[in-house]
Amino acid sequence: LDTSTNCLDTVVKIVKIVGQPGYLYVPNAFYPNSIDVQFRSFKPLGKGLAEYELQIFDNWGKLLFQTNRLDAAGSPVEGWDGTYKGMPMAQDAYAWRIRAKYRNGRYWEGMQYSQQQYGTPGHTFGTVTLFR
Repeated sequence: LDTSTNCLDTVVKIVKIVGQPGYLYVPNAFYPNSIDVQFRSFKPLGKGLAEYELQIFDNWGKLLFQTNRLDAAGSPVEGWDGTYKGMPMAQDAYAWRIRAKYRNGRYWEGMQYSQQQYGTPGHTFGTVTLFR
């Protein structure tokens, strides 16, 4: 308070910080026989998700794996281990599709790749290489 004018000398403003509501990173390869546990399954890494669905398809479009499980932090819980009905799939590239929405209601726009590589801002589908 300025005593000479009886005016407040403080300004209060409400500010909304706009930024990334969470994240979702999709790897491009995995190796089920790896000695490192984090490389044994194809599991996207993320946080802050409210909704999530991962699907894996073979070259003919057959659905091999599907999950929508998230933990309390909004992170994917399970990944694809490279099998279908308990049988190991061959070393190959497999298609993935992800639909996800963050807790703030914003939809995941996909992976961001360099302009030289793809020329588009986001992909909600892609391929993952299974190594045997």
